[in-house]
Amino acid sequence: MPPFEVGVAEINRAFSLANKLHRIYQLVADWSRLRRGLRALFKGSEEREWGDRLHQFVRALEALIKPVVGASRNQFAHRAQTFASATSETRNTLLQIYDIRSKVEHMHSPLDVLDGTHEERNTLGVRRTRQVDVLSRSALTRVLESQDLLTIWKSDASIDDFWQMPDHERVQVWGDRLDLANIW
Repeated sequence: MPPFEVGVAEINRAFSLANKLHRIYQLVADWSRLRRGLRALFKGSEEREWGDRLHQFVRALEALIKPVVGASRNQFAHRAQTFASATSETRNTLLQIYDIRSKVEHMHSPLDVLDGTHEERNTLGVRRTRQVDVLSRSALTRVLESQDLLTIWKSDASIDDFWQMPDHERVQVWGDRLDLANIW
């Protein structure tokens, strides 16, 4: 990754995001899923083990995805492609990320999901963690920076309405999508 340099644009963006965060934390009846997703994102950033980090970043995305209980794995992979490019490689990556999350959730080794030597599995696990980290950060930031998206994630009812849209309409509302294959 290129080094992060702070300039006026970055300071203005941080100020704007801080104002949005202040707003959503003041109105406690609204944006409850978004707040829980942000807490998971922040917690994931503090975790030291990549499996625990990945688990929290998936939870952050689930705040946006709002999967139905019993269909969460497939809905995670399908709905996350609203935020990431929709390819078979992306779908397989998202399913693998979700499977790693499930191993961590149930106190198993996250390496059990992956193939190869210990070193190869660890390297791939770290990459999957970076991918879901970038995806969750970019998706949550996009919601905070777009008034239209922020309105959608204001309540469970409006989130449900968003996910009831046909895929092409949802993607049009969302805008540009991230290419997970380019994240190493």
